[in-house]
Amino acid sequence: MVSDPERPTLKLVHRAGDPEGGVAMAVFTEGGSRSTIGLLALLHARLTTQENLSVRAFSTGLVVSALTPSAALATEAMKRFSGALRAPLGKEERVEILADKLLAKLPKVDSRIDGCLGVLGGDEPSREPFTQRELEKIRSEHAVSMRVGWGALGSPELLSAVQKTHQDQSWPKGSMVSVPSFDASHLKQKTGPLRQIRFALATPRVNEALVALEELEDREHPLRAHLAAEAGRYGLATSRIAVQPFGACLALTLDQEPGARAPKAEDLAALIRVTQKELSFALDVAAPKRGSATTLLTPETAQDALALAAWTAPPSPVLQGEYSSAEVVLGSSDGLSVSAISKELARLEKRELGEHLEIRRKDEAGQGESWLLLASPCGTAPESVRESGFRELTVRSLALDFDGVDDVTVEPWATPTAMGLLAHAPRRYGESTRHHAMRIARTLGRALGGDALDGREVAAARARLISEVGDAPGPKLALDVMSGGKPSLFEPRGNSEALSNASSADVERVRAELASEPLRVAFLDNSGQDQAGAVREALGIWLDRSTNEKARCPSAAPAAAKPGVWTLVSPSDGVVPRTYIGLPTSGSVEAGRGLVFLLEREGGFLTKGLLEPGLALTASPRYLGSEGGGLFLFELGAERDRLEDAEKQLRAILHRLSERGLTSAELELVQKEQARRDQELRRLPRGRIVELWSGPSRPLSREQLLEHLRHFRAAEHRIFRVRTER
Repeated sequence: MVSDPERPTLKLVHRAGDPEGGVAMAVFTEGGSRSTIGLLALLHARLTTQENLSVRAFSTGLVVSALTPSAALATEAMKRFSGALRAPLGKEERVEILADKLLAKLPKVDSRIDGCLGVLGGDEPSREPFTQRELEKIRSEHAVSMRVGWGALGSPELLSAVQKTHQDQSWPKGSMVSVPSFDASHLKQKTGPLRQIRFALATPRVNEALVALEELEDREHPLRAHLAAEAGRYGLATSRIAVQPFGACLALTLDQEPGARAPKAEDLAALIRVTQKELSFALDVAAPKRGSATTLLTPETAQDALALAAWTAPPSPVLQGEYSSAEVVLGSSDGLSVSAISKELARLEKRELGEHLEIRRKDEAGQGESWLLLASPCGTAPESVRESGFRELTVRSLALDFDGVDDVTVEPWATPTAMGLLAHAPRRYGESTRHHAMRIARTLGRALGGDALDGREVAAARARLISEVGDAPGPKLALDVMSGGKPSLFEPRGNSEALSNASSADVERVRAELASEPLRVAFLDNSGQDQAGAVREALGIWLDRSTNEKARCPSAAPAAAKPGVWTLVSPSDGVVPRTYIGLPTSGSVEAGRGLVFLLEREGGFLTKGLLEPGLALTASPRYLGSEGGGLFLFELGAERDRLEDAEKQLRAILHRLSERGLTSAELELVQKEQARRDQELRRLPRGRIVELWSGPSRPLSREQLLEHLRHFRAAEHRIFRVRTER
C-alpha cells in the first residue's frame, strides 16, 4: 500500500494467473446516493471510450475499473480516471440530463437495511432535478485525496508503472467523508407477498464481521437452532456483508415457512431480540483472522480484486459503536402494527435476560476448567406412572447429543430431587473470560431449549438405560409396590417397561417441561472475575421463552403399600431365589447413607449377624430417595434351605436396631464416614459443584439417624420373596 498525504492511497495487488491486470479508482461520497448518481453521470459521460470499463455504484460511493493487457494502457487508464474526476465541469457538458435519467431509473427503496448495505437508493435520496452547479459542487468536493482510493493489479512491471504515475500526480487533500448517522435501534413494518424479517448491523469491526458471516452460514450455527425453537417458523434465508467506508454492514433475512400461521407480535419481538443478540454475540466471539478485508473476501476475478483494493484504500472514519435495524414484512391481512411489535420488544428489553434463574457462584480462579450445572429441583416428581424414568432418559439423550458442541463437555445429572445437565470446558487460546463462560452456558441453554434431538441419540440412551435397570424381578416388584407404581421417586432410572415405550416425542415433551421449571444454576468460575452475569445472559437467551414464572414443583410423596408379604414365583430356572425387605422412611439422605455404611461395613451388623454365621451368602442394603421420603431396600441371598432363616435373622437385626438405637461409638463412626465422604467429593469439581447446587451437608446428629431407625420395626417391614417352582 502506498500512502502519501498529497495523493490518494494506492493499493498494489500482485496476483499471478490473471490474463490481464488493471487499475481501479474508488470515490467515497458525502451526501449518499444523490452524490453517487451525480458522479456516476459525470464519469460515464467522460469515460465512454474506455475499454473494459466496469462501474459499481453504491449509496456510499462508486468504483470505476478497467482491465488492461499492458502497463502502458494501465497508466493511461489511471490518467483518464483521474482527469475525468478532477477536470471542472464545462458549460457545454449537459451531464445533468444523464444524471436526471439515472435518478429517474433508480427504484424507490424505503429500507434502512438497504441503506446500511449501501444499496443505491437505499438512503431515500431527493428526487429533485440536478443542476450543473450542483454537479460541479459534488465533483469538486470529491476530487480530493481523502475521498479517493486507487487499486492496481498485475505484473511487477505494471505495478511499477502505475506507482510512478501515481507519484507524478498531486491532489488537494480535502476531508474524509463523515460517518453516516444510524438510529440506535430502528424497527419498521412493510407489507409484502412473503413474510420476512430483515436485519442489519452496522459495525466498525470489519474482520470480525467477515468471520461472523462465515460462521452464521454454517448449518449447525446456534442461530438456526434458535429460529427452529421459536414460534412463527422462520428460517435463515440469506446472509450477506457489505464493506463500507465506516466499517461493515452485516445483514440477514429470515423467511417464514410456507403455510405457517400469521405471527403474533410477541413471536416477532422474540425473533428480533434473539437474532440481534446472536448477531452481536457472533461478532463478539469472532476470532479476527490475519489479513485485510481484501484477502479475507477472496475475490475470484481480477475485476473484483481491483474494485475491492480500491474500495478499501481511502482513509475512512470509524463508526462509534454498533447499530441495528430490523424490518418486518407482513401479509396485508395479518393485522399487526409496528407499535404492537415495538411494545412487545420494549417489554422484553426491560427484562434482564435470565432474571428468573437462581445462580450460585463460587470463585475457583486457577482451575483448569469452568463448570456449570443447570438443573430443575423438581427431579422426578412430575413423572406419571407410565413415564417412570423418562426424565433421566431425557437428560441422558441431551448429554449424548450435545456433548462436544463448541468444545464443551456435557454430562447428565439425575437424582430424585434434581434433574439437569453438567457442562465444563477450558478456555480457548485468546478467549476472554466472559466469552468462555458464555460458551459453556450457551451450550447448556441450547441443549435444554434449542434444536430438536437426534433420534439416534435417544435410542442409544434408552438402550443403555434399560440395560442398567435390568430385568431382575425382585427389585422391580419391591420398587413398584413401595412407590405406588412410580419407582423413579426413589430410583430416577425408572423401570424397563416404561422406558421401552418412550419415544423421541416423549423426550422432547419432557425437555420442554424441564425448561419451564424453576431452574437453578451452580457455577464454578475459574476466571478470577465474576462472570455470573455472562452466564445468566447466555442461558436466558435460550430459556426465557420457556419460562413459566408461576411454575412450582409438585409434591412427590410416594403412596407406599401397607406392610405385608409379596411372593413372586417364577417358572424360569435362570431366576435366583432372593428375599427383599423394604422400609419406607422419612429423614435426611445423609442419615440414610450413614446407616447403610453402619450396616454393611466390615464387622457391622449384617456381617456379624448373617455372613459370618453362614446364614446368608449376600446381604446388601441400599438407600434410595430424597429428603421428602426415602426407602431402605435390603437384598438377601442364601442357599435355598437357609433363605427363610436368613430372612428371620435380618428382620430381627433391623427390629433390634429400632429398639436399641445407636451407641456413641457407632454415632462417631457414622459422623467420621460422612466427613470422609464429603472431603472425598470436594476433591473433584463434580462433587464441589453438586454441593454448591444442593447446599452443603449438615453434620449428622443422633436424632437424624433415629428418625430412620424408627421405621426399622418389624411391623413396618414389606417383604418381597422371589422363588422358583422347583
